[in-house]
Amino acid sequence: MTSGLRKTHLIMWLMIAVISPIILIITIKNLNIFDSESVIVLSNTNQKKVLVEDDFFKISLDDLSENHSIEIIVKKPLKASETSVFSLNKKGEKDLFLGQITTTGVYTFKCNQVSGIAFFDTIKNEFITKYTF
Repeated sequence: MTSGLRKTHLIMWLMIAVISPIILIITIKNLNIFDSESVIVLSNTNQKKVLVEDDFFKISLDDLSENHSIEIIVKKPLKASETSVFSLNKKGEKDLFLGQITTTGVYTFKCNQVSGIAFFDTIKNEFITKYTF
């Protein structure tokens, strides 16, 4: 490498070292993650009534709209590979099939007035847990 190439090489690397952090800072400022209005809007849209919250589940009911829905957040993986969700009647027996839960995540099921929720292992044919409201 000749002295002219070494000098050009040094100048190019210094320009990259100076321009890269500037571009990174401009990009982060334009992401709008520091905008407080978006946080307020997100917190005001969550109008659900939390019924049960424990280590495995967070169950909330959205009864503000005409279509009632129940939201189940599975926090930890379940031991049962195929779990069915049933609504419970007034006697505490399984009533209507709402849906299935497979992994962690958020599940939303449409339902009418419910008095409880039951998680049922369809492979072993046994109840995992029941929650009454």
